[in-house]
Amino acid sequence: MRLIWATDIHLNFISRDAALSFCHSILELDSDGLLLTGDIAEGSDIVAWLEFLKDNLEIPIYFVLGNHDYYHSSIVGVRQQIRKLDTSNRQLNWLGDGKVVGLSSSTALLGHGGWGDARAGDFMSTPIRLNDHRLIRELSNLPRATLMNELHRLGDEAAAVLSRSLNEAMSWADHIVVMTHVPPFVGACWYQGQAGADERWIPDFVCMATGSALMDAAKANPHIVFDVYCGHTHGEGFYSPIKNLSVHTGKAEYKNPQVQRVIEL
Repeated sequence: MRLIWATDIHLNFISRDAALSFCHSILELDSDGLLLTGDIAEGSDIVAWLEFLKDNLEIPIYFVLGNHDYYHSSIVGVRQQIRKLDTSNRQLNWLGDGKVVGLSSSTALLGHGGWGDARAGDFMSTPIRLNDHRLIRELSNLPRATLMNELHRLGDEAAAVLSRSLNEAMSWADHIVVMTHVPPFVGACWYQGQAGADERWIPDFVCMATGSALMDAAKANPHIVFDVYCGHTHGEGFYSPIKNLSVHTGKAEYKNPQVQRVIEL
């Protein structure tokens, strides 16, 4: 099986013609599916762009949502739209509600977008202020401490969904492919060629809760190989905290969506 992986494609920044060129680059690779690890568009147009991809690709599309996918909308509202889209289109497969896909008799695909859950670094002291905290309804105009607690909650929610999916997959698979948007470890938070290089960004660029869920699963099941694919930081890198757990972080550039990798299973 051949799968195409792309991340942080931000289709809302480009023209329809440029998006068609991106689709053509995928079709030329003759794959069996497309993995999108978040930041596909924004909350105001995410459904339209997913339908565009469906209409112009002839392969299954598996995706999780990134933080930008909620911009100018709400977490609750976007997820409601995506659930409806997922149930009405067999070609579009959202993994964020706990769906586990059997890619083969021994390989499972699952995931959740995760969230920068403010547990790495020093969230209360960093001068970094993301647009997330202005443009997503549930996070806008919150006092800093209240915002931190909400980010903790979102991280815990992601980890809970991921843990349920992992438990289901671990009952039969010996290879688990995990899609997420936010890097689950500081070591997987790549920027300008270095992992976790800028302490100011780490609180918003790492989901420690999903990292704990993945580490617990991998340690308890050394016979299972876990491959994690993520994005968010726009920096490329590889991190393997233990032998059977690997994290691939994808590079990205605004206005230039690209295929990240062909994954052979």
